[in-house]
Amino acid sequence: MLSQHASRFLDSSGHERMESSRLIALGSRRFGSFLAEPREQPKPFLGISDPVVYFDLLPPEILVTTLRERATKYDLGVDVRGAFVRYDPDDSEWRDPNFADFTCYASLFPQTMPDKTTKMHRRWIQVPSSFDIKDKRTSEKLRRRCIDQAIRRSITLMRESGEPCGILPHNMITEDGDGASILDWSGGTNSFTPTFLREWASRRNANADQDEYRTIIHNSLETFSHLPESFLRFQTARSSTTEDEGANLPETLNGWDLGASEHDYGQKKYKPLFQSSKAAIYQPYNQWKDVKLKIKLTDIIKLKINLTDIVKALASNSIRGHKLEQHLLSYNVTRAGHHAVASALYFKSLENLHLASEIYSSLSGSEVGLSVLSTALHKATWGLNFGEVSMSRARSFACIVMFETGGLDIQSKYLEDVVAISSGNSLYVSELLLCDPYPAPKSHLVRYLVGNVGKPGLSLLLLPENPIHREPDLDTWELVNHAKFEGTYEDNFKGTSLHLSLTGYEQALNIGKQGGRDKEVYYLEAVVAALDNGTWVADLDILYRSFQSKSRKDMSVGNDGHYHLPTHCRHTPQNRADFGSTFNHLTSTDNWFEVFDCPSNASIVRARGNWIARLALATMLMNQKRPMIIGSQEICWACVGKIITSAHLNPDKQVILC
Repeated sequence: MLSQHASRFLDSSGHERMESSRLIALGSRRFGSFLAEPREQPKPFLGISDPVVYFDLLPPEILVTTLRERATKYDLGVDVRGAFVRYDPDDSEWRDPNFADFTCYASLFPQTMPDKTTKMHRRWIQVPSSFDIKDKRTSEKLRRRCIDQAIRRSITLMRESGEPCGILPHNMITEDGDGASILDWSGGTNSFTPTFLREWASRRNANADQDEYRTIIHNSLETFSHLPESFLRFQTARSSTTEDEGANLPETLNGWDLGASEHDYGQKKYKPLFQSSKAAIYQPYNQWKDVKLKIKLTDIIKLKINLTDIVKALASNSIRGHKLEQHLLSYNVTRAGHHAVASALYFKSLENLHLASEIYSSLSGSEVGLSVLSTALHKATWGLNFGEVSMSRARSFACIVMFETGGLDIQSKYLEDVVAISSGNSLYVSELLLCDPYPAPKSHLVRYLVGNVGKPGLSLLLLPENPIHREPDLDTWELVNHAKFEGTYEDNFKGTSLHLSLTGYEQALNIGKQGGRDKEVYYLEAVVAALDNGTWVADLDILYRSFQSKSRKDMSVGNDGHYHLPTHCRHTPQNRADFGSTFNHLTSTDNWFEVFDCPSNASIVRARGNWIARLALATMLMNQKRPMIIGSQEICWACVGKIITSAHLNPDKQVILC
């Protein structure tokens, strides 16, 4: 809904664009609480523009790339050339969930390599403390699994990023100071040397049972083959394995040599400039002169995440769907920690606004009162409650009343029997009064008409509960022919018309507003009368039809209601035309006198293509509780027979409406 209207605004021009812009400005100035109070509203773009949220929605590799691009593109207010990124790998990227606590590090800017002329980005994987390979308390099984995970992760990381990767013991980067806010990259002894890793990988690679392991290693053969030979001088550190076992490993995994080489991060302490639940940018501690730097950097990052960034990320599938779903669902919670999340009231308002948009989509030409914007939309009583999936006519009318009057909220229970609303020069009429009975219309739909009932204020139109109709009399016996049906479909009710008139009964509605009585809101009783060439034949209770509607899926035994034929079937033309297989005798009913003085056998009422007559006939027959099957222009008699058989109906009592 929001995207459709936003697109319409962006595509508009001229007077339409100017008027829309003024309305948007008006809403911003004066109606900021329409959806919820400002403190209850989410941040822009449903909070996705918050860097703490946005960066956590990105997969690790895209996250690292994004942070590097922003550090290069924008002035962050501080020198970050010596900063690095600490991030957690996505658990789904690794096959063993028991080793989800491996921590990864990446350079924020390219680092000078050992040849002193080349700069490139670097990565490190830190092994968790619970799997110290030197600790004798670590079982051999866990030790093997830990080393295997480190090797697999580093190889996969080098292959995907094209960057060398070192493996660090848990004690090479330690947390210090106030919790995890200070990191100490001590650069202590590293057990995961390139020689150790090659020896281990060679032995595992030679094992015939390690097909997956072998595939991972051999897929990495060309990772750094494009670099000059002088740059790969560390590949001379080789294992003592046999030629067959480790022949490809020096060329394959020289990224370990580069990852283990000297770098500028060692022997320093670091403090986070920016931090989310999955990633942080760490700056050398000695460059922190004022804690305000953190605030400044965070504010700048927030300003740089705009709609273009979000749309681009969504279009390129860079945002993880399950993470986005979790984030959006979390917005129905009140504030949690330092993250400002919108309350359920805001989203309740959005749900109600969407509902109103659906209702007004069929009210072309209608207008709404701008004063409704002063109402807290989440308080509307006509909104759907949790678990409800469908609307009702009463809810639709209650919504229209609120937007028509500019805020009057009438509970839908007071509108259950209303068929139309008159306000000013507008009529809002239930679709049930204005459409053919086939296919069965949706009872909650409303149509807008220009006009009124001649009463000021808001008039709610009701129909009488017990409508009357003309009774058969002896004066019209000669008009009743009850001819045998010969298989033709025609309209024999061309003189039928419908008329709405007021009975004079009215009652002011007590809407329960501060205990007062609003005399500008009235119930008015109205009658829908069917006339045949100007002569009254019946008053109709249109709402009764909507309450009794049945379908082929609702065929209870002994049901005296009505049924609708399916809109499509696969019966052959011969079977569709064969009414004799179901009915021994079928009578044509071709005028109102024949309808009232009904035959003793099955009959077909022929009003083909005349929706007004078909509506009047269907409603009158249902008011009389006469069993009926409603069809369209032509009848599929095979479908009629199937309904009669499945619902155990008496075929001689059926009325077929075409």
